[in-house]
Amino acid sequence: MVDRGDGVVRALFVTGCARTGGAPRRPLALALLLQILALPVPAADLTTTAAVRFTTDYVYRGYSKSAGHPTIQAHVGVSDGRGVFGGTWLSQVDFGGATLEFQPYLGYRRNLMADLRLDVVATGYLYDRPALGRRADYAETALSLTWQELVTLRASTAFDTYGSSVATGNLECSGRYPLSDILELTGGLGFDGVALVTDYDVIYWHAGARYFLGRHLVVDLSYLDKAWTREDLHPKPGGRFDHIDSNGRVVLSITVGF
Repeated sequence: MVDRGDGVVRALFVTGCARTGGAPRRPLALALLLQILALPVPAADLTTTAAVRFTTDYVYRGYSKSAGHPTIQAHVGVSDGRGVFGGTWLSQVDFGGATLEFQPYLGYRRNLMADLRLDVVATGYLYDRPALGRRADYAETALSLTWQELVTLRASTAFDTYGSSVATGNLECSGRYPLSDILELTGGLGFDGVALVTDYDVIYWHAGARYFLGRHLVVDLSYLDKAWTREDLHPKPGGRFDHIDSNGRVVLSITVGF
């Protein structure tokens, strides 16, 4: 069943994107996922999830990874009764020459109190080919606090962001407000401190609605936009990310989950 708190979608973290001899060490990420599946817990405690999503645009932190085109995404995940969870997302992209994005993740979840949950996640962003002229694989770690499954505050650090040898930070707050059992409002605001990589930082936001059609089908309609800040930090022309832009747009997503 689709996670209404969108916790799985937001809990992406990877290891396995270290490189040796210029190639990503993807077997390490796969081995990590196999270790998750081999954890010594009773079968009754394991929960598996799967989802397929169609979206009219893959917008990520203010810019499109699909060049404004529709995209198909898929997810598989597993969690145990002790708070450990892991899995992977696979998405089509049209991102500087790359056509597929692979996001394995591993995390730990703990209830700090009745209404407050802590998630610590590691996610990898791996691409099938170089993006924007060079290899782009990198890893990110994230820590998030969720209150009553309604508001989530997330802080993360990416290492070697898009193969730049630079660490960057991100801070994001997202929320939802149920209007009924089948309809809720959604929104979020984030700051991506990537000026050392892209020559600008990004403030991005979204607002929309989510409609649950039965147990396994969810429809999201959102407006997304962004603003660049600190654009003059590195005022050099012809940068690697000059053409990465996403003006305000409406995005429709349809997710089938089990």
